[in-house]
Amino acid sequence: MNNRDLLLGIFVMIIWGLNFSVIKLGVSEINPLLLTALRFSFAVLPAVFFVKRPQVKWRYLVSYGLVFAIGVWGMGSWSIQAGLSAGMASVLLQMNVVISLLVGYFLLKETVAPIKVIGSIVAVLGLALSVSVTDGSVTMLGLLFILIAALSWSITSIIVKKAGTKEVFAFSIWGMLFAPLPLLALALLHSGPEQLQTLTSLGKGSVIFSVLFQA
Repeated sequence: MNNRDLLLGIFVMIIWGLNFSVIKLGVSEINPLLLTALRFSFAVLPAVFFVKRPQVKWRYLVSYGLVFAIGVWGMGSWSIQAGLSAGMASVLLQMNVVISLLVGYFLLKETVAPIKVIGSIVAVLGLALSVSVTDGSVTMLGLLFILIAALSWSITSIIVKKAGTKEVFAFSIWGMLFAPLPLLALALLHSGPEQLQTLTSLGKGSVIFSVLFQA
């Protein structure tokens, strides 16, 4: 690994960590599902008009958009509002790596190298130790939501693999097209139409920053 790759890796880790702190800024003002709907609205528009649709079946795009938006980031944002700290959310979401290995082995009949098994065991033990810390950074409801998010991330990986596309960016953009409206519907179903009144919070710098940073 050269210096350029190392710096790029560090940059990605910083952005990843900041993402959850920025989510916390947003969910402190508005419903997490509504925040996620806004995030994906800005992520997909107007980009979808300039990116050619990938040559895959619609069911892959729809399923990817729903699982990635609702399952991963909807539940991920909700976990933070439910009391899980931003730092713990970012760490626990990495459980998707272990879940992906299990899904690959048991459902897709993939071969798992022994070193990956050892690494997964170490990772799970480390995460279990982190969860056992009783400093208020972990709540049971928040833990449940983030584990759903991790499972959903593993499912999105399977969807992309089954789609067999090489146009990953286009696949992501067009998949996210199916995210905002279901997220908005779930937000209204969960908290009622009065949730729309919280859109007045968009005038607050913290919410604007949260939405645009995530998009």
